[in-house]
Amino acid sequence: IEPLSAVDDDREVAQKLFDELVQDSGSSSPEVLPMETLRAAATKRASGAERALLEALFTALHARREYQNGGEVSFPDFFESLTVLSRPRGDRVQWARTLGIEEVLARLLPPGDVFDG
Repeated sequence: IEPLSAVDDDREVAQKLFDELVQDSGSSSPEVLPMETLRAAATKRASGAERALLEALFTALHARREYQNGGEVSFPDFFESLTVLSRPRGDRVQWARTLGIEEVLARLLPPGDVFDG
């Protein structure tokens, strides 16, 4: 099992949101998100925090030349724009660290000897 970094955690969370928005859009391609769908999602979401994040994301993407007239956003551009916004990141990784999971797992390993620690 590969360790989960905060960046990997962030990417998985962003991919989940991107996929949900693409599905809501009814887009024929799962690889792109229409800008209009992002704008509509920003006004439809019930949570104030989620709405604010989507509005900021739309604004960040719209500021880029290639999206000023709408168009479709790829996941790499979506993720890149999302990473510059002020928001929580890597929550699963931080939570696991606070639990001391590494220390608990180490306790379950058989003890070494004086030569290997």
